[in-house]
Amino acid sequence: MTALEEKLQITRLAQEYMSEKLRLNMMEFSDHVVNACRIVTTDEQTRHIEQSKWDVVLLDEYQDTSDSQCALLEILFTRDGNVIPDLTVMAVGDPRQAIYGWRGASSGNLEDFPNRFRLDSVTPAKTFSLGTSFRNKSTIVHVANEIADPLFRKDQPQYPISSAYTDPDKDDEPNYTGTLSISLSRDCVDVPDIADRHGELVRWMTSITHLHPEASRAVLCRKRQDVHECSRALRKAGFDVQEFGNASFLDGAYVSDLCAVLFMASDPRADEYAMRVLIGRVCQLGTQDITSLNTLAREKTRKLKERFPNTTQIEPHAINAVGTIGLIET
Repeated sequence: MTALEEKLQITRLAQEYMSEKLRLNMMEFSDHVVNACRIVTTDEQTRHIEQSKWDVVLLDEYQDTSDSQCALLEILFTRDGNVIPDLTVMAVGDPRQAIYGWRGASSGNLEDFPNRFRLDSVTPAKTFSLGTSFRNKSTIVHVANEIADPLFRKDQPQYPISSAYTDPDKDDEPNYTGTLSISLSRDCVDVPDIADRHGELVRWMTSITHLHPEASRAVLCRKRQDVHECSRALRKAGFDVQEFGNASFLDGAYVSDLCAVLFMASDPRADEYAMRVLIGRVCQLGTQDITSLNTLAREKTRKLKERFPNTTQIEPHAINAVGTIGLIET
């Protein structure tokens, strides 16, 4: 089978696959992107509504974007190849971490970003390199650079990484040593006492504390939910615990209320956060209050729709007002 025949066969299979999805009324993630791209291309009002929502756009892990995703972003946030006035668009990515090529991602999109999101007709977007690693010593960084170097074409820009833990005036580096213990135990999840379920951890922490009372100790958990349980078990055993690397601070009641208010102020249609504000400690509304507010919202929405019977004549801010007034409609 020649290369052309193979491509024709793949094309026929792709067409049959798309037809089968239509027959079954099913969609994949890539279909969502393609349809979104089609909608914002053909429907100017929808495009303006989406554009009006953002003042600053931060695109993370941009090396994992596909061509269709980049096309969608360009349609939304550029005009004639230039970023829309009064809008800031920033992409962050690392071509060395491009691991989603099997699903259509292309690290070349990161390289093309400055010219696809220009500041004006002649000025490409600015590029900044974060070339210092704060995680590893220079020996590890050197090996990483050697391995990554063959992954780039000769005409591609090279971004070698250096270590923050290297003093150019000294031959040696800080020597961070310690004892690493690994636990593969399967704790009994049906035991109500958390300390019992994490008894091995508590015993290990107790023994290490007796042997090295001045040393610092850390527990690395595989899943976020384990962080809270391990912390509670150690605190119950009498240890002072400080959590890092998770959103435990955001789980506090008062902080969660504040975040809900901020989310609601940013997007009045964020129903989950709106309900927390309404029925929580902020407003403390009861069932009858919610029912009355819902009735008021429906009435306000009805009047607004009567005033603007033809939705094509409503400006984006007016459509947003409909969503705002109908915030808790069910």
